[in-house]
Amino acid sequence: MEDGTAAEVMTEPLPFALMDTLPRLSRQRAIVALDAAMAGRYGYGRRVTRDDLETVSEWLWSRRAVRAWDWAATFADPLSESPGESRSRVLIHQLGFAAPKLQTPIRLPDGSTARLDFDWEADRVAGEFDGRIKFDQAAGLSGTTESGVYWNQIQREEKVRDTGRSIARWNWGDLAEPRRLELKLLREGVSRR
Repeated sequence: MEDGTAAEVMTEPLPFALMDTLPRLSRQRAIVALDAAMAGRYGYGRRVTRDDLETVSEWLWSRRAVRAWDWAATFADPLSESPGESRSRVLIHQLGFAAPKLQTPIRLPDGSTARLDFDWEADRVAGEFDGRIKFDQAAGLSGTTESGVYWNQIQREEKVRDTGRSIARWNWGDLAEPRRLELKLLREGVSRR
């Protein structure tokens, strides 16, 4: 305040704010928000739990809101590490593909470990979502150059392929045109549900 005293601001708890908002959003937007809230990737760092979601569900205002909320609460996964991964999961589901495991660690032939964004273990397919930020902000994010990030990615991809997996790789452009994502997953042999 102007006199130097702290102002007290009362806000709605995050689970209630999500309950008020998510049923009004598209599935992609709802899952982006809910995945992030469940992982604690927002300003306050507190994770929203499934118990939190269950507690506020009694305040939903219509059957449509209940259906949207229940779907989002069931589908959300804090293992999605970015908005691109969250949107990818929704599109993969909407396109009728089997659900992948998320952030799966695998042992590489050289003894090291790689973590896959998406893993269709039964199909032996790894899925990787990459945004431009990985390359555009390479120095700040990984301490290397854009070409260094690219080279490391190529080397890692070869090691993953040496495990007998194929790799489907997509980006924001593929999410904007879901048919492109569908073709990439089909090309690599991802099963339908």
